[in-house]
Amino acid sequence: MPNVYVDFDNMFQWPDIELAANSMQIKGRCRGGIDQIAILSNETVVPCCLDADGAINLGSLQENTLSDILNSKRYLEMIEGFKKQQVIEPFCQSCNFRHRFD
Repeated sequence: MPNVYVDFDNMFQWPDIELAANSMQIKGRCRGGIDQIAILSNETVVPCCLDADGAINLGSLQENTLSDILNSKRYLEMIEGFKKQQVIEPFCQSCNFRHRFD
């Protein structure tokens, strides 16, 4: 059909921070924060578009520059964790989308 795009991909469960306490999945990696970031409508910077509620609030563009946010301790520890196959953030621990990168 014209102007219709269908993407056949694997289904995944939307991240739920409540599931993180039960799963404790700490091995893995993701491209969130590395190849992408998201800026919410209130100018909160998060590492990926799945974090629509700002669970991983890296900082606000109202208060900091993007450069400062991307050099923050929280951001750098999260990225370093992914590089070492360690998932540090509870929100990321609850996300199974990251298994695509295993």
